[in-house]
Amino acid sequence: MEAVFQEKKQLLTKIPHIGPVLAKEITQQSVLDRAEKEIDFMLQNNISATYFQDKNYPQRLKNCVDSPIVLFSNGSFDWNQSKIISVVGTRNATAYGKSVCESLIREMSDYSVLIVSGLAYGIDVLAHKCSMANNLQTVGVFGHGFDRIYPSAHKKIAAEMLQKGGLITEFLSGTNIGRENFVRRNRIVASISDATVVVESLQKGGAMITAKLANDYNKLTNFLEPAYEQLATLKKRYNQLKVDAETRLPSSIVVDLAEAADKKSHPVRWMIVIVSVLSTLAMTLITLLVLDSIKSGDK
Repeated sequence: MEAVFQEKKQLLTKIPHIGPVLAKEITQQSVLDRAEKEIDFMLQNNISATYFQDKNYPQRLKNCVDSPIVLFSNGSFDWNQSKIISVVGTRNATAYGKSVCESLIREMSDYSVLIVSGLAYGIDVLAHKCSMANNLQTVGVFGHGFDRIYPSAHKKIAAEMLQKGGLITEFLSGTNIGRENFVRRNRIVASISDATVVVESLQKGGAMITAKLANDYNKLTNFLEPAYEQLATLKKRYNQLKVDAETRLPSSIVVDLAEAADKKSHPVRWMIVIVSVLSTLAMTLITLLVLDSIKSGDK
């Protein structure tokens, strides 16, 4: 093996699929030094590396054209568990969105499902917490190396996950945190599972990137529209009736359903009732679709 890295570039380029650029990288001492440094870091922090051609490499991920060549992991979980669901969503979840996430994961507790998310604020970290609370394994996917936890506020949660699932990334230690890295992280979240549930993400939200990727990978994708977007839609219809201005909804409405129900305005009350019914139906439908997907895997 060592002889390969000591070979002359001219001879390396004669090997199929090795061009001048790769040959130069192979013979650079700095590259070998960096690899040795990473191996030392992995040994000190109990981190494992899974190569693309290893038998235990995630089969679902291997079926995607842009799968990582190497995955780094820490924890104890089965890459190829029979049922894996990704749960992602907004960082600013409403009480309703949180309730949906909690209910959905609670319903999955009877099916030994592995829950995957991105350890971000909001729905992501809630999905991890709910999984552990319901004795389900959960895996967090990083957009950086194992030398840090981002956001740092989730260090304690990440430590708990090592005992009840694990953490994975494709990035080396010391990798700078960049926006493009989280897009790459999202593709792993989308492709490593059987289905993706998106809770209350805006159309331009980061979770929608995961949803689009999941769709591109032909994965089952389920959406729960933000409660305030449902209210905004009803508000437009309501205003079209040209009701007196004093009874119209505010021009900007981002409210918790529980708080809105306390308002005195009769028009607001009946709209809240409608949204509550629609939301309950949406939650039920999402739960049924996901559970149906899980049950199908048992057949």
